[in-house]
Amino acid sequence: MRTHDLIQTLAEDLRPVSPLGLGRGVLVSLVVGAALALFVLVFGLGSETDFDRAAHGWSLWVKWLYTAPICAAGFFAANALSRPADGFPASSWIALLSVALLVGMAASELSRSPASTWPSLWLGQSWRACSWRILLLSIPVFTALTWKVRQAAPIRLRLAGATIGLASGAAAAAIYALGCSETAACFILVWYSLGMASTAAIGALLGPLILRW
Repeated sequence: MRTHDLIQTLAEDLRPVSPLGLGRGVLVSLVVGAALALFVLVFGLGSETDFDRAAHGWSLWVKWLYTAPICAAGFFAANALSRPADGFPASSWIALLSVALLVGMAASELSRSPASTWPSLWLGQSWRACSWRILLLSIPVFTALTWKVRQAAPIRLRLAGATIGLASGAAAAAIYALGCSETAACFILVWYSLGMASTAAIGALLGPLILRW
């Protein structure tokens, strides 16, 4: 059989995959991973968190307003990078707006507080545990997203891995906020960001290994 005939035979039954179908699959993976992360938070870390205190006040909404746009940016970027033809989506830059807003809140917080209280604003009561808990909660989200994206056709594997890690870390941070009683914008800016940045860095390192197809 000639090469042309072989290629023609293999291509006869191929059907185009809808970009919307792939996007829905990535979204479902994100939701499933987030549900598993919530399970880990409640039943694995529940004894070390304060759900009642975290659910009251404005700080929970600040955490969500910070992490949700970053999660959305990571999701859209990971979804786009699942296909060779798509570039980095412009909508992903919405993450920078949420970072800028939180930086402004942290600066305002510092300006209104005596310098002697600044260390407590940065460190809070749980700085040793915050980032690694976010990293732990990101594992099921990262696993689910990686599984789905790997089934597609990513070509920029390191960048795709970084965006998967960013979406996973931000989703994990949003879930962790349900049990985090810290209220300072400075704390959120440092330790939540460190957790999300760590997952993005790990994703970038592992991307060429786990997304290869």
